Amino acid sequence: MENENCEWGNTYEFTNFRTFLECENLHERKNQERLGANGAFIDRISDLFLVPIRVGVIHNNTESTLIAFLWNTIHERYLLFIAHYLRSHQQDAYSALRHAIDASFVAFLMIKRIGEIEGYTKRHREFKYAKQSIEEYLKAQSSPNLMLSDLVRMHELCSQHGSHADFIAIMNGRFGGQTIRKDRSDIRFDYFQYNNDDDLFIQSFLGMLNRFLYIQELFVEFWQTEGLNCQLWSRDIKCCGIDITRSLKKHNIKST
Repeated sequence: MENENCEWGNTYEFTNFRTFLECENLHERKNQERLGANGAFIDRISDLFLVPIRVGVIHNNTESTLIAFLWNTIHERYLLFIAHYLRSHQQDAYSALRHAIDASFVAFLMIKRIGEIEGYTKRHREFKYAKQSIEEYLKAQSSPNLMLSDLVRMHELCSQHGSHADFIAIMNGRFGGQTIRKDRSDIRFDYFQYNNDDDLFIQSFLGMLNRFLYIQELFVEFWQTEGLNCQLWSRDIKCCGIDITRSLKKHNIKST
């Protein structure tokens, strides 16, 4: 039986941790229902993360081991993103995506030999400021890398909404209102950030899922050098992206 304090779309007054968890579970169930068939993309993308791990063994060197570790870290961040988003913790979902993009930038720098592993362990500039290093890489290219450029923009958006304790990040979707009572006021705080517009809810979700597909694309070169036959795997990544775009169009939503 659901706790009486857990009502979809209301500001909650929590009495204990158990109530908070019950409300999280309620949001997860409701949001799964809102996704409908789009929920199938969750396991589909997760399975794409698992393909390289299931198929082959990486070379026995420190760099390959570290890049594979970053790959697994990104998968973990993906799962956390899903959990946070479905439980209506959108600020934490943005934060999980930003961490995934951070890890993908570091791995990309290693894959492209822009930075060596010693520089990563010693926190050299190219890794300490990985986003800036990626921006410098993009400027030096003769042709644009649209996916990498998009990840840079998404990194900035995630930083604004999910990684800093600034006004936008803290207030976004959390301020439930204020009631004035004579000489004092009561602030209502929303512990969950949700969007009642189903189309916008789906747009945001699928748009961020697309970014995890972009991240996977960045690793194709690495996994190929590790012995994975990437032709089928890369095709499946692209097909998943195409299907997400179709789903966005089905909902009369422009792909983000």
